[in-house]
Amino acid sequence: MLQAYAPRIYFIDPLLVGPLPEWSAQFEHAAALGFDHVLIGAPFQPGSNGHRQAVADHHKLHAVFDSNAPASNGLRLLASQASKHGLTLLVDITLDQVSAEGGLFRDNRHWFHDRTSTRAAVRCQAPGCSH
Repeated sequence: MLQAYAPRIYFIDPLLVGPLPEWSAQFEHAAALGFDHVLIGAPFQPGSNGHRQAVADHHKLHAVFDSNAPASNGLRLLASQASKHGLTLLVDITLDQVSAEGGLFRDNRHWFHDRTSTRAAVRCQAPGCSH
């Protein structure tokens, strides 16, 4: 009989952990508790309003990581550290909202409903986006 797999997911908020060197201990702790996946909160640089789901730059890590490396390098490092503890890294991202200050919005305004007067997040209006 085929059995369904249900991942055991441990959530970690980057604001509670901080710089990249501090993460290995968190992964060790999650593995010791019996989890097989770790979901981290939004890791990218937010806009000036601080809303972490409204990303200003998907190429930069949030300042809490204390790293100037590209986000892809930082996430690769976290995934590698998680893997050393038998964990799969999951990343919480929002695809239909970005900061009005960010390059994704600036370069693709036609994808979004513009609410820049409040410097709020903007929502995707491109085909395929769901709300």
